[in-house]
Amino acid sequence: MSEGNRYARLAVFLLAALFALCVVAQTYLAGMAVLVDAEHWKDHTSFVHVFEFVPAAAFVLTFFGRVGGAVRWCSLALFALVMLQYMTAHIGADAPYVSALHPVIAVAMFWLAAATAMRAYRAWRRGPRA
Repeated sequence: MSEGNRYARLAVFLLAALFALCVVAQTYLAGMAVLVDAEHWKDHTSFVHVFEFVPAAAFVLTFFGRVGGAVRWCSLALFALVMLQYMTAHIGADAPYVSALHPVIAVAMFWLAAATAMRAYRAWRRGPRA
């Protein structure tokens, strides 16, 4: 495996781990808004823009790192979940039961990001076939 592939695999792992940490931070900000002060909603709605494209970047890097399978498709699924989060956040009063899925999707995003990070780590450590 070339050094470039190895670095791309490392970057995929780091991006997946970063995304999982950002989901935790985002959940904390939502908790601050609900339990401390509603002023924190602006932090919650702004912070997502810092990391919303991280899974898409990881997806693209899977091609450079020759990482296929679950890591590649989970990265794409994470990006789709981010888009779903936007939908549930903005649907609001029109479909409150759908909107209530917003925190459930956040849990799924964390779980999938952590699983993707673990798989990407193994792919980075293992070598050519991932």
